[in-house]
Amino acid sequence: MNQLPKAKTSEILVQELDKELLVYNLKTNQAFCLNETSAIIYQLCDGKNSIADISSSVAKKLKREVSDELIWLALDGLKKEHLLENSEQFEIDFNGLNRRQIIRKVGLATLIALPIVSSVIAPSAAMAASGGLALLAVCSTNQDCASGFCKDCLGGCVGFGPKYCCAGIGAHPPGFREDGCSPSGTCSSFVSLCCSGMLVEGPATCGLGGRVSCFCA
Repeated sequence: MNQLPKAKTSEILVQELDKELLVYNLKTNQAFCLNETSAIIYQLCDGKNSIADISSSVAKKLKREVSDELIWLALDGLKKEHLLENSEQFEIDFNGLNRRQIIRKVGLATLIALPIVSSVIAPSAAMAASGGLALLAVCSTNQDCASGFCKDCLGGCVGFGPKYCCAGIGAHPPGFREDGCSPSGTCSSFVSLCCSGMLVEGPATCGLGGRVSCFCA
């Protein structure tokens, strides 16, 4: 069983909200709010940290004793919302207990807020209902766009040509390519630079071992 959970990063946008995280799935147009406990655990799921590593790091951040059961409870919530890589294959280990029993056990044993992953109205859907423009539509101001970002990302030089609605603060147009953008061999850190908020990975053409080419979709 894989004991090294990894947060899903492909086609995902993450926005920090005070001590919480808003995680937006671009593929399904779903948004989830992670409370402080879940947010910290989500950010520690890098595919390298074990459950014990995550538990130790959370304890240091919150300055409270943290049990492995609390970590598993958070991972169960992330798995249910498909916010972990290979969620279907990732197995939750409650050590013979069910979720309700784990919640009761953890709740009585810790002063830390229980991890919560709650579904919220996706920002684009909410704004679209009030007339917000879709991604890559021509716009004039941030208020025009459902995403809240109007950027001169597709007109060539900044300041020239029309502006377009973007998924975030990035300004690279569809088709823009970045070679070797990540030493780890993934494009996850590059997606925020794409106007569309989406990318595809190409073959490693830069000659640096493990690196890939990233294309804005």
